[in-house]
Amino acid sequence: DLNDVMDNVCSLLSAVIEEKRAVIERQSLPKVQAIAFQMQQLLLNLVSNALKYSDGERAPVICIKVKEILGSDMD
Repeated sequence: DLNDVMDNVCSLLSAVIEEKRAVIERQSLPKVQAIAFQMQQLLLNLVSNALKYSDGERAPVICIKVKEILGSDMD
């Protein structure tokens, strides 16, 4: 469940999120068949980079969205 993984990522980054006054907006994330640790590393890298490279003068807003792609839509 990527919601659980994202909750953990936000917990791990809570100090930085609070320091930068960041807002993490996210849709309900799907359950996927994957290695949880790898998904955590992926999301942790993406969110921490967004925080690291954000404009220091305003609070960052990070949006996590989901898009379902079926079959031939992947072309």
